[in-house]
Amino acid sequence: MKGDAAPAGQAAPPPAPEQQSSVRSQNSRLGLLVDAAATAPDDDLPEQHVRVQPSPSRKPRIKTKKLQAIALGLFATSVTLAIMALGVWQVQVNDGGDEGASGGVCEQPACVLAAARMLQRMDLKADPCHDFYQFSCGNYLRSQEVPDDNFHRSMLQEMQEEVLAVIKKLIEQPPAEDENEAIRKARKLYASCMDRNFRTSHYKQYEDLPVFALLSAGELGPWPLLRKVPWDPNEFQLHRLLGELAVYQVHTILEMYVTPDEKNASQYTLQFYKGQPAIETAYYLNSSNPDYVRYLRSYRRLLRESVLLLTQGNQDSLKDAEDILNFESSFANVTETTKCAPLLINGTEDPNAEELSRMTLVELQEAAPELQWLSMLNHTLSRLDVDLPVPVSELTITFRCRGYLPDLVRLLETADSRTVANYLIWRFLFKFMPYLGNKFLQIWIEFRKDVPDANEDKLYLSRWKQCANIVNEGLGLAVGSLYVKSPYFKAVDKKALKMVKYLKKAFRSVINAEDWLEEAKKKEVVEKLDTMGNKVGYPKYIEDPEALSAEYKELNLSDGNFLQNMLTLKKHEVWKELRKLSRPVDKAKEWLIQPLTVNAFHNPTTNEIIFPLGILRHPMFNLDYPM
Repeated sequence: MKGDAAPAGQAAPPPAPEQQSSVRSQNSRLGLLVDAAATAPDDDLPEQHVRVQPSPSRKPRIKTKKLQAIALGLFATSVTLAIMALGVWQVQVNDGGDEGASGGVCEQPACVLAAARMLQRMDLKADPCHDFYQFSCGNYLRSQEVPDDNFHRSMLQEMQEEVLAVIKKLIEQPPAEDENEAIRKARKLYASCMDRNFRTSHYKQYEDLPVFALLSAGELGPWPLLRKVPWDPNEFQLHRLLGELAVYQVHTILEMYVTPDEKNASQYTLQFYKGQPAIETAYYLNSSNPDYVRYLRSYRRLLRESVLLLTQGNQDSLKDAEDILNFESSFANVTETTKCAPLLINGTEDPNAEELSRMTLVELQEAAPELQWLSMLNHTLSRLDVDLPVPVSELTITFRCRGYLPDLVRLLETADSRTVANYLIWRFLFKFMPYLGNKFLQIWIEFRKDVPDANEDKLYLSRWKQCANIVNEGLGLAVGSLYVKSPYFKAVDKKALKMVKYLKKAFRSVINAEDWLEEAKKKEVVEKLDTMGNKVGYPKYIEDPEALSAEYKELNLSDGNFLQNMLTLKKHEVWKELRKLSRPVDKAKEWLIQPLTVNAFHNPTTNEIIFPLGILRHPMFNLDYPM
């Protein structure tokens, strides 16, 4: 919220509306609170304080699908803001029916703390009629500083910090004798991350680095810039390298996700998207922005330092580093200039444009044979030992932005194959750099201090925070099972669901009251509102020891080898995703996010809102607040 955000000492990330308003993941989820300050409009007030008088003379023409998306998105956001309001607004009880009400005012300790928290942030000397923002938030802005490991400060970040401390204590507490195997694996991952050898080791010979086991013929393949023999372009197989990178969730010139099918939400489908550079495209294309110039310079320094570390100071390898940058610059131009708008026929939108993005994999192969799609996907499936219910050639997929393919093929055909191989393997190293070793972690942190990531709003300078966050992202269900062993969370579920029910009822009234909206459209939006699912807290199956253990049954972690554990974890996640193509969507298990995530989400494909345990905490939510 505005009152909880302070300007950062670092430069802000570049404008990226699609990333600020939504988060695309392997499950195409849409985040409601990616940035709280950007989510809540300035004049967003409780309904009783605002009366909207629609103008009968202005009736917008909005397509049904777009209207439903806007309306339901607004509702999902309103639910989130309502939960936020519990921790910020003073609550008066009008009917005297809530617990803790005395004379119509809540005097429970939770309400007193909420009021005190708000008073701490207010500047009571400011005139609210002159500057309401200063009146509401002035003291917070005056007393707060952005920490060194944050790009800005927000209530969500404060809550996530508290959650990480809780995770640390849960993981470090003595294990039970009959502890679930999934929880043991979470402890093992945390221990390997905290291992002293990772934090203190310095390798005298670059060949001793664990990552070099991957830069071999049986894995990713040799990295050309490290080889002292002439490059043979006949040895390079682009489809194999792309298939191998997909095994480790490394997205490069193409991105691949498993998502519920937009045409049939009960089934999963494989979706391909155009790729993106390792850093923001704008950094390459807007040289007039001094911040972007600095970011690109920092990225170049990271690449050069990494190459020199791996080659033990071989200056000749720096030419390869420059070739990598030049190729990525060309790639950034391709991604920026490719138009992904609906296909046009005689100047009008093609009504079958959506259908044109759906095809079998063999049809995609015919559209862009240079990329050898069948061989690429077969390599990934074979490496992960995944069988599909249909032959790979018959698999129906979706490709967003097919216009990207001809441009990509032209780029690959004109580029030197050695540079392409160098670039793709660099993208692997870039993704896993924080896990390669202590020296690489240091230069990565220095890079991220200077160059913000549009998908992240903080660094973790404390090692335990890094490790707690990694465990929460990788084995969050196991950690969540430790967290929910209390009757308290049953009551959280009940109260939050009750709130959602009330908000749905209120939103339905708002829809029906709008006279600019046609009756047929009102009916469609209300129907979608009524069928909107809601998931609150955590997936209940994690309370079942057998079900929880089965979730990570195929995940085999080792003692001490942190990099190998991270690679194994990513491979396991891709394996689980691809296996979904063989079964229908299980809505009870399809939560998209971990229970202790401090955020809230709307999944448009399955029409669900999701409020994990992480956000159902003080100050966002408290059982002792009146409704």
